[in-house]
Amino acid sequence: MSEVKTAAAYVRVSTEEQALRGYSVTAQKEAIREYARKNGYRIVAEYADEGVSGKKPYAKRPALSRFMADIQSGLKVDVLLFCRLDRFYRSVKLYYQAMEVMEKRGVAWKAIQDDFETETATGRLKVNMMLAIAENEADRTSERIKAVNESRVSHGQAVFTSTPIGYRREGQRILIDPARVDVARDLFRVYEERHSSIAAIRYIQETYGISILPQMIYRMLRNPLYKGQYRDNPNYCEPIIRPEDFDRVQALLKSRACRHNQTGRIYVFAGLVRCEECGASMIGAYKAYKETEFHYYRCPAHLLHQRCGNRRQLREDVLENWLMLNVQSELERERLAAESKRNGKKREGPDRASVMKKLERLKDLYVNELIGLEEYRRDYEKYAGQLAKINAQEAEREKTPDFQKIAEQIAGIKDYYQDLTPLERQTFWRGILLKVQYGGETSLRIFFR
Repeated sequence: MSEVKTAAAYVRVSTEEQALRGYSVTAQKEAIREYARKNGYRIVAEYADEGVSGKKPYAKRPALSRFMADIQSGLKVDVLLFCRLDRFYRSVKLYYQAMEVMEKRGVAWKAIQDDFETETATGRLKVNMMLAIAENEADRTSERIKAVNESRVSHGQAVFTSTPIGYRREGQRILIDPARVDVARDLFRVYEERHSSIAAIRYIQETYGISILPQMIYRMLRNPLYKGQYRDNPNYCEPIIRPEDFDRVQALLKSRACRHNQTGRIYVFAGLVRCEECGASMIGAYKAYKETEFHYYRCPAHLLHQRCGNRRQLREDVLENWLMLNVQSELERERLAAESKRNGKKREGPDRASVMKKLERLKDLYVNELIGLEEYRRDYEKYAGQLAKINAQEAEREKTPDFQKIAEQIAGIKDYYQDLTPLERQTFWRGILLKVQYGGETSLRIFFR
């Protein structure tokens, strides 16, 4: 019998239209499994990217990024199977970046529904031609869309769905929202008066009951839409902030800017990633490859002193992608666990009110000389111990994260996360996470503040 080849399955869906045409994750997986069964492949791992474009590099595709990390960490795979070439890549340049990693690990690929493969020279030539044609078509489509958007912007028509606080979309126009316009005006006014983003956040919270993350404050203050400008159209919409007032705030923001790192290198999860084996805070490191810098986290107890067996490295972009996909489900899981624990655990002993009454009664008995000092001290110590236990239980309950607040922060940042700077991302994660415990790809757990 011939040797059975090991394979990994990769599926990708970017739009609902693809799902309707039979490109759904389930349909792709079933097709790959059936192909593997009939052609003598043994599938050892499956990876699925949902809602991800084929023109993104593998580092920005959570599942494909995880596959690349797995084969570099020692996962033995002969071939990567996917349904069609466009499920894998739509860009020549990005395709070859991925292929460089796969070829170093001896991993080929096969499109089971296309006449493409990389196991022969003829197959590789056909792939090059097909990718070049597909990329050209994608670029031409992109140029048409860009031209249409430029025309719409020049005529003051909306090209985005979400609007900043103070504006609303009505049809093809961006209009001032009377219900929230004062929030935006007060934000600029308070920041300029007090030179403090924290003061502006507190004012908006106390006055309007709206919670805004610090990084979002700066995005709002720098958004030229508030002075009526979008891209090259200075009269795109009605301004909320006068242009001269907006420019003064920009000058203030620039004067207060400072560099937090002499090298300019910022590790998004610095101080948050902990080694599962020894509990040490994992330290950041970087590797440069073809003008691209990759950040890693490693256990210092192993790296410097060989006192820990955790030699694994956690790539920052892999962790970031995993968190963006799983942080909401992890938050819900922890909320349900905390609720179950709170509901299932009965209070041990008497409550605070009854203990306080007993202490008052004990004091009255002693003052009225109905009990002696020795009996008073004995009973006082017993009730004081009960009170201390109640205080400890209440303190334990207060440690439970504010799940509602964290959920609001996550929801408020999700649509803008990719546009945040590394420092803004670092501020966001430090605001909601207590630590990230890492012991390998299959052992990753997050703890909320």
